Amino acid sequence: MYECLWLQGALQSQDKPSRVGLVFDTLVRQDEDIPVVCARKIRPGPLSRRAKLIIRHFAEKMVVVVAEDGHTVKNVMGPDAMVDEYLRRVEQHKDDPAPQDVIFGKDANNVE
Repeated sequence: MYECLWLQGALQSQDKPSRVGLVFDTLVRQDEDIPVVCARKIRPGPLSRRAKLIIRHFAEKMVVVVAEDGHTVKNVMGPDAMVDEYLRRVEQHKDDPAPQDVIFGKDANNVE
């Protein structure tokens, strides 16, 4: 089941998606030893200063996938070793029938 981190209380009240322009959610993956947060842009244009601060905060300790249009990856960041391993696993599964599951988790297509 898809759950927004703001709705779960993981972000401050001022970080409502409509204010920062991003929806943050966790990714449920088979290789759960790599914590991953997806930051999905919900409006066009550059990221707000607050959005960048939140992304950097998460990226200190986990992989952050920044996406547009619900699933188009624009950037992957985080601790180097974690990002390298995450990207290696994504590359391993690029020819799978549903590679977005590897990148975004099973509920990626349910994001509106």
